[in-house]
Amino acid sequence: MTETPTPCIWTPSPGDWCETEYWDTGCGQTYCFETEGPVENDYAYCPGCGHPLLVVPTIMSADEEGDLLFDAVQVPAREGGEHE
Repeated sequence: MTETPTPCIWTPSPGDWCETEYWDTGCGQTYCFETEGPVENDYAYCPGCGHPLLVVPTIMSADEEGDLLFDAVQVPAREGGEHE
């Protein structure tokens, strides 16, 4: 049985060196995209660790009790398991 790798969590962060979107990864890397973010640029795997991406957007909401909710988007693996 093949074990599913733990996803690498990516979160957007403010960055002085990047004019557009700056992203921190769960494996300790940082990335800057010229346009939009990892989902829009078809990233399915982290180039730093090779694990599938789990993107946590900055938009949050609160439930009726006031607890913050984060909506995460799982980027599906491409056929063949590689980034094109």
